[in-house]
Amino acid sequence: MLNYQLLDQVRATTPVIVTFANYVTPQIVANAVNVIGGSPIMSLEPAEAPALVSMATAVTLNLGTAQSAELDFVELVALGKAANTLGLPVIIDPVAVSVPFRSQYVARLLKEIQVDVIRGNASEIAHFAGVAAESRGIDAVGEVDIEAVAVAAARNTDMLIVLTGPTDIVTDGHKVFKIKNGHELLAANVGSGDMLSSVLGTFLLKGQDRLEGLALATLAMGVAGQLAGQQNEGKPGTFSAALLDELYQLTPAKLEEFGDWEELDVK
Repeated sequence: MLNYQLLDQVRATTPVIVTFANYVTPQIVANAVNVIGGSPIMSLEPAEAPALVSMATAVTLNLGTAQSAELDFVELVALGKAANTLGLPVIIDPVAVSVPFRSQYVARLLKEIQVDVIRGNASEIAHFAGVAAESRGIDAVGEVDIEAVAVAAARNTDMLIVLTGPTDIVTDGHKVFKIKNGHELLAANVGSGDMLSSVLGTFLLKGQDRLEGLALATLAMGVAGQLAGQQNEGKPGTFSAALLDELYQLTPAKLEEFGDWEELDVK
């Protein structure tokens, strides 16, 4: 059973989330962390990594853009190692990881740092499952068994997996949370996945079961997206602003009322 009151705990503690953001979406990512109850910090300077991470509860590394890949790599490793030293969770968002350059880049990164959580769409998570899945740019296309893919990715990597799409899957390879909230306009807004990748970190409070924290964060984004979409059908621009409004106005009672999810055990 998910603890909806964790949302209130997040807002009472204002966890600091350090994010290496891609250059397309840093403002909306920071806004999402802020309105849900966290405190966002964006970093591009390796020298400050230890000091910033020492204030944080989680670190998110978004690999969506590689403008100066080798310089970025130094920063990514610095943030990851600082988090590893402190035992903080590290979340990666491996955007379009099936592209050869990006897959090699991610493989290098995973040799340097310990990553705890992977958040991606079906084709991105399929890469870690060793399953062929069709993709186009940053988008997942085609059909795969998302539950099986997510479980296989978790078992292959020994990491927690958050697979997002029409139905979201959160799993450690043994327990699965299926979250059915959301709205099609989430996919129409570039960066909604990036927002979630950093919002995930706000729910990973010290002492919190990480899988359940990830599931509740994913549910929160889904419920907020559903409520925003119901008010703004066919309006992707106003939906974007409404999504932040709904995240800000979200309550444990709303999560309980509108949350559509199930918990499963898998062999």
